[in-house]
Amino acid sequence: MAARRLSLALLFVLLATIGGTEAASRRLLDHHDRRPRVVVKPARKLAGKLAAQFSPPTAAEEAALTSLSGALAAADAAKLRWQPGTDHCKWLGVYCTDDQHVYLIDLSSQGITGTLSDAVDLSAMQQLQSIWLHGNQLAGTLPASWFSLPSLRELLLYDNALEGSLPAAALATATGLRRLNLNENKFVGTLPTAVSALSSLEGLELAHNSFEGTVPAAFGDLSKLKSLALHNNPGLSGCIPAALQDKAQPVLLQADDTQPAGTAADLALVNTQVCGFCSSTCTDPATAAAEAAAASLQPSSSPSTPTSSSVSPTPS
Repeated sequence: MAARRLSLALLFVLLATIGGTEAASRRLLDHHDRRPRVVVKPARKLAGKLAAQFSPPTAAEEAALTSLSGALAAADAAKLRWQPGTDHCKWLGVYCTDDQHVYLIDLSSQGITGTLSDAVDLSAMQQLQSIWLHGNQLAGTLPASWFSLPSLRELLLYDNALEGSLPAAALATATGLRRLNLNENKFVGTLPTAVSALSSLEGLELAHNSFEGTVPAAFGDLSKLKSLALHNNPGLSGCIPAALQDKAQPVLLQADDTQPAGTAADLALVNTQVCGFCSSTCTDPATAAAEAAAASLQPSSSPSTPTSSSVSPTPS
């Protein structure tokens, strides 16, 4: 009986391989065996599925990593020993999932130099969750395409020499981003209202840069935000939306721990013109100007004392 079933199974595979239809195979099995059917996929489809499941590291992800190493100084790139054609999941600072897709790039505190730009294209890394490049000497600008990585959760670039403004349009697409740390760089410009689109953001660190203008009211839409660092941006003014303080878990303003003394509240906004969370005594300049303009348009209505030019007759 076992030999007969084996023969039938081999005949089924043969029919599928030479182009026999799945329906014909089922009819043959049904004729000899009335047990509940088990649908078996044709051999060619099964082989394709297995090949995809156990495929080697993709050339696209290797090329993406190569674009990053290409932005580094030659000596620093050589120090990484990223050799094209080898298993990139074994490269220094590269971490992969079980199916050999990169989920973390950790080159933090390596003392590497180089220049980042939009030419550093990591878009092939669809499962990349974390980019840790902090504690280096990287110059250039923040690659806008990184914010479009669908799985990105952490972008840690603090303690470098990056410059330029934040790419507002690209930033709005990073809805899964949980932590963005750009402390201690040379970023300039205003804080984009597009940050409010980062609905998953829990940590936003922008301290020790040269941002200017007011804190956008749209920051108040960051419902999951837990910590915020704004200190040491001399041109930054206004107030922080009160919604960030009024929620169940108020946002923690990170203090500047490089200062020798002072209260946490003072150190959290040291070297800025930000007065604190918005309140009746702390407003942003635009709001204050609008309120002053509205008050000036109100008519003055001081009551006047009536006077009489005639004397009432004295009754006789």
